[in-house]
Amino acid sequence: MEVYGHSTSKRLTSVILCVVMVAALFLAVMPTVSATVETGVTTNPCTDGFIDFEEGTDGAPIVIPVPGVKFTTTMGLNWIYGDIRTGGYNVYPYGTQAYVTNDNFFAWLGVSGDVGRIDFTEGTATYVSVLTSTYSGLVIDAYDSSGNFLATSGWASNNLWTGTFDRLTVSAPGIAYIMIHDQGNYWLIDDLCTDAPSVPPRVIPATIDIDPDTLNLRSRGKWITAYIELPEDYDVDDIDVGSISLNGLLVERADVQDGVLMVKFDRQAVQRMVSVGDEVELTVTGEVDGTPFEGSDTIRVIMPGKGRGPQGKGPKK
Repeated sequence: MEVYGHSTSKRLTSVILCVVMVAALFLAVMPTVSATVETGVTTNPCTDGFIDFEEGTDGAPIVIPVPGVKFTTTMGLNWIYGDIRTGGYNVYPYGTQAYVTNDNFFAWLGVSGDVGRIDFTEGTATYVSVLTSTYSGLVIDAYDSSGNFLATSGWASNNLWTGTFDRLTVSAPGIAYIMIHDQGNYWLIDDLCTDAPSVPPRVIPATIDIDPDTLNLRSRGKWITAYIELPEDYDVDDIDVGSISLNGLLVERADVQDGVLMVKFDRQAVQRMVSVGDEVELTVTGEVDGTPFEGSDTIRVIMPGKGRGPQGKGPKK
């Protein structure tokens, strides 16, 4: 009996171990699928591909593909740009002011569409998030390249007159396209974020002021100074100073004064890269919290004493 009992116990232990190993293997290969609906948000923080629709024209269909993305005609209807500055929408601060959007543009399906498809053309994504202002609710459903359902974000609720969005996020391996839909066609979307390949990253618009306004190429000065300001949702203290450049030239010094980042560049190096002109554009780029920013300013570039005629150095007739 003792031998039989010992053998049985060993077999039982082996079976349990096999079950545990299979379960662990099963869990290891299970894809990670998640979804969230966040209420009361105003922005969609994004360090991956970002689409804010600000390059559109009011009423125009979104038929020209954004790199990595296609806003697909669905059930005969196109995605459409909306520009609140026309005053033709109930989007703050116009009309009833019920809806909200960031900046000036949003995307929607017009007055009769309630289902829209968005395809990722250069490869699959593992997540997609979007802001929505909605009366009738909204949901994102994700599918793979074979049309198999992967995950759903869950429903956004009515958030009109709150001055805020709901952020819908769906995550799953191999997202080839998403379907965005509601039950009544009272919604808009803005600020789409995804890690799908080739979708361009967000670039934060910076306000740049270059000093001096007139650059003398014969000057022996030491510095060109750029003053950098960011939109109110960002802090210049969070800028990675080492990432800042002016037309590719790296920064030499930096200091924050009254919410403005002052950076200095080697004047002689800048003078070697520019030409004489009344409107010479200089562009400053960098990163804040891992997100690119960019801004430009126009200066005048002169070379005193260069030219012909009575006040010039050219030969006399």
